[in-house]
Amino acid sequence: MFIARLTGLSPTAQTAFQWEVSVGTILSGQGTPQLTVDTAGLGGQLVTAKVSIGGLATACSVEASHSYPIPLPPPCGLAFDQYGRINFEDEEARLDNFAIQLFSFPKAQGYIFAYAGRDSMKGEAAKRLLRAKAYLVGSRQMPPGRIVTVDGGYKEEFQVDLIVVPPGAIAPIAMPTLSPSEVETLKVGPKSPARTARRNSRNK
Repeated sequence: MFIARLTGLSPTAQTAFQWEVSVGTILSGQGTPQLTVDTAGLGGQLVTAKVSIGGLATACSVEASHSYPIPLPPPCGLAFDQYGRINFEDEEARLDNFAIQLFSFPKAQGYIFAYAGRDSMKGEAAKRLLRAKAYLVGSRQMPPGRIVTVDGGYKEEFQVDLIVVPPGAIAPIAMPTLSPSEVETLKVGPKSPARTARRNSRNK
């Protein structure tokens, strides 16, 4: 927002304000002393607003400008780990490392996203989220408020994302790649590759 202030004017003076900006889009205030500019997506650039004022005596300055640096957006969360449909023993090891990372940065927030696969049991992602958070809180003594769980919808394969979000950073959002209409809900849960490999080795 830019504001032009005039002093020492006659009470009967009629002024008109004409604004120009170097970057961004004028949202409101053209013709008035107060200008609002949309600078979305322009972080790190410099916006300069120039105002020309009509209706003044020629002896007065009729133009002014001011520049303002557009702040950079806060950083996004940092992807820490990603895995598929693994057994819980392996998942515990991944969650242990996640907890160590969060404890190393006490003000960071931990996000767990779970995406059900194209072939999945009903509620599979939600159950895995509950299990993961329960492990972090119960076994690793992680404060519940530091863990945010998100059922992200569906992707081609089952997927869990562990994300560390520094203070002030933009919170991550779910990024599904399939709509519910493209998903087949199974009555029997799909087998993980590791479980299938162990079963085949025993049958040899």
